[in-house]
Amino acid sequence: MRATGFGMMLGVLVLGGGGCSKRSDSKSAPAKASPSGAAAPGQVPCHVHTAPTQSLDTRPSSTTMTFALLRKGVHVSDEQFTQTVVKLGRLTSSHIVLEDEQAGRMHALIEIEASGSIFMNDLASELGTLVNGTRTMRQQLKDGDTISIADTQLVLTLGERPCQP
Repeated sequence: MRATGFGMMLGVLVLGGGGCSKRSDSKSAPAKASPSGAAAPGQVPCHVHTAPTQSLDTRPSSTTMTFALLRKGVHVSDEQFTQTVVKLGRLTSSHIVLEDEQAGRMHALIEIEASGSIFMNDLASELGTLVNGTRTMRQQLKDGDTISIADTQLVLTLGERPCQP
């Protein structure tokens, strides 16, 4: 799969609020990530994102990817995706919106290939993308890997992870 057709990919990440919610994001307005997390004390928001269409870039996958999002080392939210492409960047059309001026507008993609392998693809960003502390343009991901972009870390867990109460 190529890193093209961004306008056709749908869905956004919403950081904030409390509890776990299921969303089909085809008609939702994007919301900005809240640096504070905006959850109740001791509670981390959890959002489950389902593929809203059968387009090539957002088709459902049999693999569920759960990302623990950390901003400057603070656990902000958990995000679950069942689609084959997850966009990371500052643009509000990204699935995970990075509110950091150092991050690229469209910084990186996480893709599940037809073989089932999961890859992180840096989209020639100036800052670069780290996987487990090493800068890379393309890296196969496995359970437990950490992706770092500016002050944001995403820790990958394969499979569904229950939301915290």
